[in-house]
Amino acid sequence: MSSLVIRAGAGARRLIEQEGLKADQIEVMAGAAGGPKWLALAALDRYFFGEFFAQRQRPLFTIGSSISSWRFAAAAQDDPVAAFDRFEHAYLRQRYSDKPDAVEISRVCNDLLDTLLPEAHIEQMLRHRYLRPNIVTVRCTGRAAHETPRQLKAGLAAIAVSNLRGRARLARHMERVVFHHPQGRAPFLPFRDAFTSHEVALEANNVKAALRASASIPLLMQGELDIPGAPPGMYRDGGLIDYHMDLDYRVDQGLVLFPHFSTRIVPGWLDKFLPWRKPHAHHLDRMLMIAPSQQMLARLPGGKIPDRKDFTRYSDLDTLLRDWSIATAECRRMADEWAEIMNSGTLPARLEAFPENSLASANASIR
Repeated sequence: MSSLVIRAGAGARRLIEQEGLKADQIEVMAGAAGGPKWLALAALDRYFFGEFFAQRQRPLFTIGSSISSWRFAAAAQDDPVAAFDRFEHAYLRQRYSDKPDAVEISRVCNDLLDTLLPEAHIEQMLRHRYLRPNIVTVRCTGRAAHETPRQLKAGLAAIAVSNLRGRARLARHMERVVFHHPQGRAPFLPFRDAFTSHEVALEANNVKAALRASASIPLLMQGELDIPGAPPGMYRDGGLIDYHMDLDYRVDQGLVLFPHFSTRIVPGWLDKFLPWRKPHAHHLDRMLMIAPSQQMLARLPGGKIPDRKDFTRYSDLDTLLRDWSIATAECRRMADEWAEIMNSGTLPARLEAFPENSLASANASIR
């Protein structure tokens, strides 16, 4: 019984079949938004950043929104395994009142961020030997830039209607702002799509603000106002535009590594309600995706990985956190199996293609 689904685009498959998989082949590592779903990947993150990339010298560009920008902030510290340990320990012990509001949830999440990335470690991230994090945020315009629930709800309703009519129409309401590592330029910058995109260099005075903004779910959490060095305005969760990182990575020789908590790739957060909204095939050509199998999911409480809806599914927080802990421990099987595959050299035989019916045409225009 396998714990993993391993998929590769045509270009990625050719490279791995010819050369195997080596750390320096990977040029970009992508991460999806998803809140508690990151717990399924915690052991894989420790493997990659604690072992697989340990001797790497070439720059590795990471790109993530929401919780994945936090994962990569943990990875970009001198002791990434210790950072993941701190974060996981704190995440599985978060506490709230019976009816928390956006202020309380934001405060708890800010405490989690401080545990993940202590002030003394920010310079480690900015001076990392090989990691070059890129943090995706959204700068809202119109009503979505307001914090009052009535205005914000109206703004989000307008965004949902625009997205239903076409993903490119979201550009009327939001701009993408990418906070990039001060050393080196990622191959996927500048972005080439319908959205106005800004690039802002990470500095000691904006790292925490960018990370908070990238994970600031509208209505659930407070937005981040006027981040130093960035265009003035209200910043929110980067997953509103880039949920599962369906990007033109422009990686011609190497690979894009995408440890994911699902076999489905959803372009934007609102697209998860639109099953016909697919990723673009050419974005996946050089991608290697690792995800939990159905057999893996069947072992977990409720038959699924942790997610944000659990806060309403469970009647008490203690039971929720207990089941999250069980799921996190079970998902270590994914890292164990991946390490075995790497040690045995059997990766080429395990590769699957991305299903044709899950892809938009590589030649399709953005509507």
